[in-house]
Amino acid sequence: MELLNILDNYNYVIFDFDGTIVKLHVKWTELKRELDHVLGVDFTKLNEGLKTLNTKELKRAFEIIEKHEHAAGYDVNSNLIGYIKKVDKHYAIFSDNLTSTVNKILYELGIATKFKIVIGKDSVSDFKPSGEGILKIIDFFSVGNDEIILVGDSEKDKIAAESVGIRFIRCNFQKSENQKCG
Repeated sequence: MELLNILDNYNYVIFDFDGTIVKLHVKWTELKRELDHVLGVDFTKLNEGLKTLNTKELKRAFEIIEKHEHAAGYDVNSNLIGYIKKVDKHYAIFSDNLTSTVNKILYELGIATKFKIVIGKDSVSDFKPSGEGILKIIDFFSVGNDEIILVGDSEKDKIAAESVGIRFIRCNFQKSENQKCG
């Protein structure tokens, strides 16, 4: 079934960001190298490294991540953005990127006002694949689990959705008109 047909059945839609709405061109190797150098922690797996930091270190890590994410270019998922612009729903973002990055790009794309809530990596204490961010969004909207869906591109998104009992639909970013979702 086509993604947009599935979305028509929901008034509350959560989107992952990078890999779903846009494809960020963050230089992850350089970012992790800088985090390793500045904080002295192994960031081979970014989220695992972040979990080892104290509050002050985590703040510094987020500053470094923000610098790299904000400097990155991106490609847009035109089909999805067109749908969001045309169809009024209660939209939210649950992203493994920083909230400031997501908001910056949503504004650049002219769709920031379509999203009622944005939960980024810096808005949760337990990163994806934890469903903590989804629970915050469900609480914000005051809806039942059967009323909301998560659209994402990764196994982490799927695990997060399943962990809190909401429907998940995989949507891999495509620059072309042929959207791979299902």
